[in-house]
Amino acid sequence: MLTRMLSVHDNHIVGYDVDGVARRIVLRTEFRYPPRPLEKTDVVFEGVEAYSFRHDCFGNIIFEVCERPLDDAVQMHWAEFEAGHRESGWPPFWGRNEAETRARLLTLTQAGVKWFELGSSCGMNGWVLCRSVEYRGCGS
Repeated sequence: MLTRMLSVHDNHIVGYDVDGVARRIVLRTEFRYPPRPLEKTDVVFEGVEAYSFRHDCFGNIIFEVCERPLDDAVQMHWAEFEAGHRESGWPPFWGRNEAETRARLLTLTQAGVKWFELGSSCGMNGWVLCRSVEYRGCGS
């Protein structure tokens, strides 16, 4: 079951930054539908443990960012994570076996890490595993 987070519904993603050292991802968005004034909002993910964005069409429109239960999300992506870890060591929390992986996931959960999904009306979608997400107004 998905739970609704703060709204950036119908915002356009105009860019995003990934800071691996700071473990931060920032989606820069704009709500631009005249006659309403331009609104700029950054979606800031802090304490990032892993992420995946797909289908960037350079005209992305957000439908929603929502939290999903971590266990359900990991189970849904289990095969993808196994393959990614085998090929490149991604995601970094993945273990050498299922018991080690589950122990690491428990540690992340106890540290307050959550799974956030990015749904789109058009273009890029994906998810971020992190400690927090915040919406920051950036003026117009």
